[in-house]
Amino acid sequence: MAEAYHLIQQKKQKPTEIYLEVGFETFLIFITSFKQKFGVTPASINNLHKLNTMNTEQQLQQAADRLAIRELVDQYAFWR
Repeated sequence: MAEAYHLIQQKKQKPTEIYLEVGFETFLIFITSFKQKFGVTPASINNLHKLNTMNTEQQLQQAADRLAIRELVDQYAFWR
């Protein structure tokens, strides 16, 4: 089950792509076992990763925006 978690979280593989690879005969049994082990569904791991990635990208964009504003203020002060 740890391998399944790793494949989903680190390798960004879809749960429907790995359940046979990690030894489950059906997708339903895989989902049920995964949820019992980790307390969340495999899909929620993917969704959480996507949210974290979006938050990181948003934070980077906000930092770039602040830097651009700071540079404009500095240029204005220089020419003043």
